[in-house]
Amino acid sequence: MKGHIKPPMAAAKEPTTPILTGTWRFERPVFVSRLAPCSEACPLGEDIPAIMALNGKGDFEGAYLKILEENPFPGVCGRICFHPCERVCNRGRFDEAVSIRDLEWSVFKEAQIREPIPRGIEPKKGRKVAVIGGGPAGVSCAYFLALLGHEITILQQGDEPEIFALSARNHSLEKRDLEWEVKRVLSLGVGIGHYVPDQTKVYDDLAKEYEAVYVSP
Repeated sequence: MKGHIKPPMAAAKEPTTPILTGTWRFERPVFVSRLAPCSEACPLGEDIPAIMALNGKGDFEGAYLKILEENPFPGVCGRICFHPCERVCNRGRFDEAVSIRDLEWSVFKEAQIREPIPRGIEPKKGRKVAVIGGGPAGVSCAYFLALLGHEITILQQGDEPEIFALSARNHSLEKRDLEWEVKRVLSLGVGIGHYVPDQTKVYDDLAKEYEAVYVSP
């Protein structure tokens, strides 16, 4: 610059300590809690970061109970889930995604050994609900309704819940693991009955005994 002329600038001739110069702010950071990409991608909406944190501390029972808040079948999902959570895992930007599905399976196997204390259920509210079909959807419905304190009966045509057929279609699933998970659901007070549907009066018959009916796909 010609003549080395200095640009104008503010200068204080006295200390500015009394007026707290330097602590004035016009913008402040805002902290926003966002959903983790893995939990957002999970079809069941599991709190995966919390599950991983509990598992990392060695609290396998806590991790298992955390899974059960959204998913009644950790042993099934730990084997056959298509794990979209791993495709969006933040860790994948550095090296490779966390093996979330395998983690869920390991938590399930620990639960089988340790027999975790089941979470408390609401007092029975006197609502009788029939769940037609003992497949994954029907047993899941029975599980969550039982936790809310309703009296649930799964009605099926066969001698055992249809969910056991998963082990025949997926060789990675063992029937004994399915039996263990179904037994846990039944321990909540869920009953099983036989029912042969008659399309002409199916709901009329059920309405005589139950206040609501869930027909599982």
